[in-house]
Amino acid sequence: MEGKKQPVTIPAHLLILDVLGMVLIGLGAAELSGTLDFFAGLIPFEHYHWVMIFIGILLTAPFIFYLVKSAQGVQNTPSE
Repeated sequence: MEGKKQPVTIPAHLLILDVLGMVLIGLGAAELSGTLDFFAGLIPFEHYHWVMIFIGILLTAPFIFYLVKSAQGVQNTPSE
């Protein structure tokens, strides 16, 4: 008989960080491609879109690490 698998629960703070990170990545990519020109007058330096993308990746990283760690924990549990 198959053992019951427990679902992975994701903490709310990691989801919030991930959503904020994805928004920054999307806005930075849109600014970089030239389809959005909203932040050009608000942010005083030239390569602000790369900074937005980098900060977005940093905000998304804890969520990705949590998912990888959870997946490794599921693989290491013995099945009966």
